[in-house]
Amino acid sequence: MKNKKALWTIIFVVLAAMVFAVVLILAKGVDRTAEETADPFESKEFDSLDEAVKYAEFRLEHSDRLNGVQATGYVCSKRKIVVRFGGEGTISKTLIDEDDAVPSEGTSEAETDPAQTEEHVIDRVTVLFYGSGDAFTAARWTDNGYEYAITLESGGNVTGADMTEYVKATR
Repeated sequence: MKNKKALWTIIFVVLAAMVFAVVLILAKGVDRTAEETADPFESKEFDSLDEAVKYAEFRLEHSDRLNGVQATGYVCSKRKIVVRFGGEGTISKTLIDEDDAVPSEGTSEAETDPAQTEEHVIDRVTVLFYGSGDAFTAARWTDNGYEYAITLESGGNVTGADMTEYVKATR
């Protein structure tokens, strides 16, 4: 009788372990499916660049300051990383996908006025500076399958030399 009771206990424990393992496997499959079907444009906020990069699955290098202001936060989707510099401006990197075009965000008046646009070639890449003379408020360019943008907000502007340095630091 003791052996029969021990055998049933072992069978019960093995079955319980198998049910638990199946539940874990199914739960992981559901999580993976949810991740794979997540909206690529859904944005999340992060406190560090490393967290944003891990979520987006691509890297963004950038200047540590924009017009003297340090990075204050990161907004990220599976296709775009945006670095916020307080109320001073943003630097962004967006994955370009021909099948699902990504509209550019943050277009300023200067960016829609051709008279306010200057073309610069920086490290063999054509970059559009927006503004005039030595008062630039934005820059945009594409390189290696990504669109980049640097935008100054709240009336801020920088010289052409400063904007060039920001562009060189952004990858």
